[in-house]
Amino acid sequence: MYAGGSILDGETGQRIGGEWGGHTTTPTVADGTLFVPTFDLEGRDPATGELDWTFEPDSQAGGLGGVTVADGTAYVLGKLGKRGRPPIYAVDGTSGEEEWRWTPDGDEIGSVRSPLAVADDTVYLLDENGIVCAIDRETGDEKWRRPTFVRTSSSPVVVDGTVYFGSEDSEATALRAEDGEPRWRTRLAHESEETVAVTSESVFATGGENVTRLSTADGTIEWERQFDDVGQLGSPTVAGDTVYVGSRSDGTVLALAAGDGTENWRVETRSVSFGDYTRSGVVDGPAVVDGVVYVATEPGDVYAIAEL
Repeated sequence: MYAGGSILDGETGQRIGGEWGGHTTTPTVADGTLFVPTFDLEGRDPATGELDWTFEPDSQAGGLGGVTVADGTAYVLGKLGKRGRPPIYAVDGTSGEEEWRWTPDGDEIGSVRSPLAVADDTVYLLDENGIVCAIDRETGDEKWRRPTFVRTSSSPVVVDGTVYFGSEDSEATALRAEDGEPRWRTRLAHESEETVAVTSESVFATGGENVTRLSTADGTIEWERQFDDVGQLGSPTVAGDTVYVGSRSDGTVLALAAGDGTENWRVETRSVSFGDYTRSGVVDGPAVVDGVVYVATEPGDVYAIAEL
């Protein structure tokens, strides 16, 4: 289990490699490499945490955004800089060498703060103004862009030829991946600023205290659930017939039946007081492996929750 630059035994929680190195976003393991975005992109041995290579973007100061890896290439948001418009880099996952970069237009593309999506031969990004861009994976050339006129801070999700995302304007949107043409747009009863979870049949959107399931076919709302006692919900994760979601505010982890949204169970994670303030909350979407739910929290804890 990988948290920042640390490597933990998934059975016991003991640290077995790596180290905490300051600013990090969610790491990724692929093709025999642990990719850790810090102020640079680090390629590490996934067994020991030993550093193999470092890619240093030549953009402005700040930490890197998330990394997405496909077929041996890492696609990463550069440093945000002053205006939050980072370049996108394609980095060789073996050597750490730059393959290409795509630099957004200074006035046309807004801030991009969430990880990219990669599907087939295309990289997809979503800016804060709802502009979706499709970039050729091999060349870094832009294929198309589509304005959707919504505010969002989530990542796009691409499944079966469709790009899905939610928005702060209480809408869920689906675009055709090949050209950006709209497939559907559905009005929700809540904001949906978190990255959605998608299966072949359903889209799960969260926002505030709410979770909604929509049909991938036409955006029809299949169920909505509100949890008044858990606060701000983060990005959901779907595994089998269960939806897992953690609260960014109070750290509650919920397991819901995907079919109808019924709550199966919940686990409370701890809050920690630091004198005049308290830290609590789940920091990212849960990871689910072999029936175990892993979450990291604001106080610096990592939990493994077993499905018994």
